[in-house]
Amino acid sequence: MITSVAEQWALSAVFVLIAGYAVFGVVGSRTVRDRVAYALHVLMGLAMFTMVWPWGMGLLLVQQAVLFGGAAFWFLLLLALHRRRSPERGVAASGHHDGPGAIAYHAGMMAAMAAMAFAMIRLSTPEVMATAAHDGSRLASMDMSANTAMVVSSPVWVTVISIVFAAGFAIAALYFLGTALSGIAVATTALDRARRADAVWNLLMAVGMVALFLPMIA
Repeated sequence: MITSVAEQWALSAVFVLIAGYAVFGVVGSRTVRDRVAYALHVLMGLAMFTMVWPWGMGLLLVQQAVLFGGAAFWFLLLLALHRRRSPERGVAASGHHDGPGAIAYHAGMMAAMAAMAFAMIRLSTPEVMATAAHDGSRLASMDMSANTAMVVSSPVWVTVISIVFAAGFAIAALYFLGTALSGIAVATTALDRARRADAVWNLLMAVGMVALFLPMIA
């Protein structure tokens, strides 16, 4: 998917930061609900890390699709059972995953990860690998060298969901960028700083999702 070595390393650093921040979230959370939510983001960051490298593009894709599909269902269950927690419970439980909007967004992110895994499974099938692009381009081929990514002609449904998710996360990235920048001037309390850090984290995740979906748009 990603052919540039510089982009591979840059995105790898982003995904390591995403997973690392989530690890701190797991450690600092006071509830099982939040620990599970952050743990899912740890797995998401690690999965995204593998996807930028040729050796990881086909790694445990079926398992990833099942895992993140289940994670999306879990967030939807939280949304259905949601009860807003009191802000007096402190920063650690102030709720990055509180609020119906935040829960729904993370459900969508997990669903996007599952869709990405399903799409990559489809793109790795022999039929797709051997199919010529509609515009008459050469047959898709695979180069397993470390510096070359798989080139395929994407099925229409893969292109459509990639466009939808890439556009959606691009909009989300702009929102979180604005939130992070606006939070700089008002980050006077520990809660404010935690919310700004969460906004930056969400920004990195949204940008990473866009970067992974864009190469799948044929």
